[in-house]
Amino acid sequence: MKYHQLSRLFVKNNLRDNIIILSNLTDIHYLVKVMRKRLKDHVLLFNGTDGEYLCEITNINPKEISFKPLKQMNTPKLEKEINLIFAPIKHNRMQFLLEKTTELGVTKFTPIITKHSVIDKINTDKWNIYIKDAIEQCRRLSLPPIAPLTALKDLLTNWPHNEKIYLCNENEKSLSFATINKDYPTNIMIGPEGGFSETELELLKSYKFITSVHLGENILRTETAAISAVVLSSL
Repeated sequence: MKYHQLSRLFVKNNLRDNIIILSNLTDIHYLVKVMRKRLKDHVLLFNGTDGEYLCEITNINPKEISFKPLKQMNTPKLEKEINLIFAPIKHNRMQFLLEKTTELGVTKFTPIITKHSVIDKINTDKWNIYIKDAIEQCRRLSLPPIAPLTALKDLLTNWPHNEKIYLCNENEKSLSFATINKDYPTNIMIGPEGGFSETELELLKSYKFITSVHLGENILRTETAAISAVVLSSL
């Protein structure tokens, strides 16, 4: 089977071991019931640190699958650091945001609570499933971490002042995110559905590490703004 046709799976195991034992029941179900993998079939495993390995299935039972590493196919890659700071949105749109921005290269997710936030708690386990599915599909080798949900004021108070945040601001008229040279790590801040409040905008403007930018003339939904900003940050 050709490389691009092989199933890819993110695991937490050390891929440099002689035998890799997978005990995650969800992943076992995916490989055995969905992908119909059998003994001696090959899969690609990666864990975010050791690169990507071609592995052969050596044992299958209902509670675990064993693999033998055959060859390192890809070594760890240095990625541009893109931190997406955003107010979480609901249900399927949140899944869409996480999946697409992961595919586009976000290396960290930082959820925040603002005055107009519609979500005040997050399901990190579910988010990680969406992100894991995306990196397996798009052939990335790293799993972007999710920072704890934090109030906007607390985030700003504890932020390192030598790192810029690019605030995507629909009220910004002069500075386009598409035309400026970005610093790395690139920290992108996206507001909630109702936008930042006037008080929050005044607070944001009071910090010298905040640079207010616009993404174009149209007012964008949160997930669209996030995707647009991540694409522009890579240019």
